[in-house]
Amino acid sequence: MVNVSIVDFGLSNLNSVISACEHVGMKATIVSNPKQILKSNALILPGVGAFGNAMKNLKKNGMDKSIIEFYKKGKQIFGICLGMQLLFDESNENGKFKGLGIIKGKVRKFDNKHDIVPNIGWNKISVMKKNVNKNEKSSLDNSNGQFFYFVHSYYCEPKDKKSLSSISNFGKFDFCSSIIFKNIEAYQFHPEKSGKNGLNIYNNIKNKIKKNN
Repeated sequence: MVNVSIVDFGLSNLNSVISACEHVGMKATIVSNPKQILKSNALILPGVGAFGNAMKNLKKNGMDKSIIEFYKKGKQIFGICLGMQLLFDESNENGKFKGLGIIKGKVRKFDNKHDIVPNIGWNKISVMKKNVNKNEKSSLDNSNGQFFYFVHSYYCEPKDKKSLSSISNFGKFDFCSSIIFKNIEAYQFHPEKSGKNGLNIYNNIKNKIKKNN
């Protein structure tokens, strides 16, 4: 069985992520300290809560440093919503907070002129095939044009546009809905709340972990 660790930073409801992992045949273990993180095969950074609080909790016992070390070892990390945003340099959510700094770029709030904030509900993703095809395997295989569930007021703005794996539209504004960068894949949407399309992504995650461990 494929093993994956879910990082618990004290904010997210992890049950839906665990259920999705188990549904596709992965064994999911919750980890909450640096040693557990470094012993993991692959990590999922889940996503509910505020950026500043999440980083504060990660720094309490050094989990932030262990995640960065895990990344530098070339092990796979998958981020979901807030978990994706934490990978970036900084966020302006309720102030200005530094993130993990693994991916260069900022997390910004949607402007009200785009549409009614927050962005909640089902939205289509457009896969950036040129970027995705450079990687040996993407979890977004067969996901182009499919709908996924979003709930967020902030979006990621990577400096390197080659890290964009999909974009979505909010009002008249195109935003980054997922990224692929070295040994990282992350999604602004919630695959675990996206029915069959989301479970397909979890199955692809399982196959990617299996291939690389």
